[in-house]
Amino acid sequence: MSSAQNLISLAAAEASERATNPPKPIPILPELKPAQPFPVECLGEVLTAAAMAIHDKTQAPVAICAQSVLAAATLAAQAHGDVALPTGESAKPLSCLFVTVAESGERKSSVDSFALQPVREFEKDKLERFYRELATYEIAKEAFEAARDRAKRTGGTKTLADITAAIADLGAPPRPPVEPWCLISDTTAEGMVRQLVSGRPSLGLFSDEGGTFLGGHALRDEHRTKTAADLSTLWDGKPFRRTRAADGTTVLYGRRFSAHLMVQPGVAARLFGAEDLRDQGLLSRVLGVAPVTAAGRRLWRASAPASERALANYSRAMGVLLDRDPPTAPDHPQELAPHALALTPEARNVWVAYQHETEKRLGPDGDLAPIRGLANKLPEHAARIAGVFTLFHDINARQISDSWMLGGIELARHYGDEALRLAEASAASPGLARARQLQGWLAEFWPHGAVSVFDICSRGPNAIRKAHLARAAMDVLVEYGHLSSLVGGATIDGHHRRAAWKVIR
Repeated sequence: MSSAQNLISLAAAEASERATNPPKPIPILPELKPAQPFPVECLGEVLTAAAMAIHDKTQAPVAICAQSVLAAATLAAQAHGDVALPTGESAKPLSCLFVTVAESGERKSSVDSFALQPVREFEKDKLERFYRELATYEIAKEAFEAARDRAKRTGGTKTLADITAAIADLGAPPRPPVEPWCLISDTTAEGMVRQLVSGRPSLGLFSDEGGTFLGGHALRDEHRTKTAADLSTLWDGKPFRRTRAADGTTVLYGRRFSAHLMVQPGVAARLFGAEDLRDQGLLSRVLGVAPVTAAGRRLWRASAPASERALANYSRAMGVLLDRDPPTAPDHPQELAPHALALTPEARNVWVAYQHETEKRLGPDGDLAPIRGLANKLPEHAARIAGVFTLFHDINARQISDSWMLGGIELARHYGDEALRLAEASAASPGLARARQLQGWLAEFWPHGAVSVFDICSRGPNAIRKAHLARAAMDVLVEYGHLSSLVGGATIDGHHRRAAWKVIR
């Protein structure tokens, strides 16, 4: 064989190898720097022991375990108290919005199962009573409607005053029982509101597949602004207003809402890199962690007996908060009226010192300037977390001590450090950001093995539905190995496209 033939054969073999085993795509955005250890010891004895017990049983990263028990404790405590800040503003809810960033295989589901077991057992216990009350309500409702129909019948002799008096004598219609659910997972903004209308006034959005919510209907381009505004309003504890043509305006007072969403890094990059969510203010209300993976170090071993005792203590403490009826407004059982936790003088001094420290770091040259929105709220986050610690360990407490405040501040510092890491990894030029958004859409919503410019312009993310933007984003994906051009085009969803690209997953 001639040298020319050898070169041709070698080139053909290399082309075949590339087609069969394409190079692994390169991440479009920079990788996260390693996280600092989560300050799990700040959670207090019971929560720290529970987090370490879950870590012992699952071998998941400690940060995931700690974040999960803290989020569950926040859900249980938020109905019972608010925190009064030294600023003189109205008391702030204890509610928090947590996000945990972890790859598939980090045992997020197992951690979530342990952390939320007391909540799910509470829901199960209440469910049987709810069904009994629902049956009674349906009977009472039919009886009331029948009585009202009789009162409306004039019989040819009743006046308007007679009918009005007869209906008034019936009294108020029966109220439906409150649905027992504390948790929702796969939902929309409308679903959250419906649950707050018909269910318990304290609610938690918890999901070990948070990308379903963040990447789904609720935060797609056409819904994201409204959903972000709704989440911010609920975090603030303000009256929630909803106006619909069919049923008018609904105003919900005294509601509390927390969340813990576990998401993969790609979803997190889009969340923390979203300028509109930063400008709207939602990201300043989010407390995120992105721990180092535990994969490769999880050799099987039996869990320690002490872990069972720690989880039993955790379940009992959670049960105290869940079983206690929260304070509500008179004659409004679904309108919470939590008491305000004051700061002891020592706690006040600690909080004021932290507020001063944070403010000094917010200047143009300060290290917190890249996350100014969140950093402005870090002192409030610290106080909310301190309030959760206080009520978790003593439901009858009326003051937050300096020790709990110091724990809240230490966690707030950690969340600030994590936000800086996540912001740095999410920062990119608009072109790279659009390419990352397109790559995420292809991974999550595009089921076909090939794609064309037409497909992206007609069905892709709204921000990339112009041909020049789509081509530019696709060029980046080709450069980073996420797309490769298909000679001769391809048939996609029943239509042949002369210019098409293979999606490399």
